[in-house]
Amino acid sequence: MPAASTALILAIICLCLDTAPGEYRKLIPKCSNSCLTSGNTQPTNCFCDSKCALIYNDCCLDAPYRTFRVNTQRNHNINCVFVHGENRHFWMVDTCKDSWVGHEHVREKCNETGVVRGDSSDIIGSVPVTNPREGITFKNYYCAMCNNEPTEDLVEWQVKTLCGDDLVTQEDILQNLTFVEDRQQWGVWKFDNEMVLKFHECYLLFQRPSNVTSGIRHCMAGMISTCPRSWQNIATRRRCKSYVDPVRWQDGPVFRNIDCAMCHNRTREHYKCVYDVTHETSAIMLNRAMKVDISCSGQWL
Repeated sequence: MPAASTALILAIICLCLDTAPGEYRKLIPKCSNSCLTSGNTQPTNCFCDSKCALIYNDCCLDAPYRTFRVNTQRNHNINCVFVHGENRHFWMVDTCKDSWVGHEHVREKCNETGVVRGDSSDIIGSVPVTNPREGITFKNYYCAMCNNEPTEDLVEWQVKTLCGDDLVTQEDILQNLTFVEDRQQWGVWKFDNEMVLKFHECYLLFQRPSNVTSGIRHCMAGMISTCPRSWQNIATRRRCKSYVDPVRWQDGPVFRNIDCAMCHNRTREHYKCVYDVTHETSAIMLNRAMKVDISCSGQWL
């Protein structure tokens, strides 16, 4: 085949691929991922503020700040971190600055785990903290310290505990909650009706502070967010990276948006909206849990 004919065919293919997204978007149910939602309704999985482009790369398709040029200067210390209790992911600073010079123990504690969970005796290393003035959340106090964050500006997330049975009271929690090292488990030692000392397992849960809105931002982990290297259409590749409107193809993987699905050859129907199904169930669990206050030293008050 002559080279000119080959080039013409490739150009036609690319043109078709470039116009296809609009057609395929018509196949997707309206998933409320828009800046034009009415009343107090907020977009489900994306954002419309300037930070969506400058920091988090989580803009809605119609966000005024969205750009095809993905910000390569964004803070790479910020990642999507799962929080037990809320049972969803949030954007958090979860590593130290490369330039930070300090005790290596602090760096190790900041980097220790990729999720927020209460399976350690070190409360400082477990509870997230938010600086509402700067609008940023840290995975724990250690991560705030090794990013040179003033501790006086930080607001701790609420720590709650949920025990395995109803025999444990609020007073038991306040007075006797302890971490048993050999079990790697929080709980309460308590005598039963037959005066036998038994250990009642409890679990620490973490909840956003109700009086803080700035700096706490949910995210979705595990999406397919890039095109394969073999995908040649640059326009689709850029769109894939430029906005968040998650879709699930049949019962398979979740894609960041329809463009990401297209460049993985998911170019037919059977798309489904992706909703946050954890919020209501986690709210019920957190309402059942009992609040525990901690001091800055990580000791129970």
